[in-house]
Amino acid sequence: MNSSKTVDIMQLVNDFDKTFADIEKVYRPRFQNVVYCLIGNVPATTEILNEIFSRAYNMLGQCSEIQLKRLNVDQWLCTLALNVTNTWLSTHANLVYDAASLSSLAS
Repeated sequence: MNSSKTVDIMQLVNDFDKTFADIEKVYRPRFQNVVYCLIGNVPATTEILNEIFSRAYNMLGQCSEIQLKRLNVDQWLCTLALNVTNTWLSTHANLVYDAASLSSLAS
């Protein structure tokens, strides 16, 4: 998938589930690389990515049309991803890194 692809956030108003699926398709690979580099653990990376998009789904579902118009989705999702990852790191500080490759996350 083209990493420069964008999603029209305002389409959430018309078709929330489809548009959110598009958002996840665009952003999951971007965050996957960063989170894995920070965590170094495939199962934990998957857990964190699922948490990021679960929270995003719930939060975006509560936004009004006016809030969506004002939302910088790139900045907001990056902040959310970093916060979820930092929270995970602070509660799992002594997790041992595994040797699994990042490519196994792509499945």
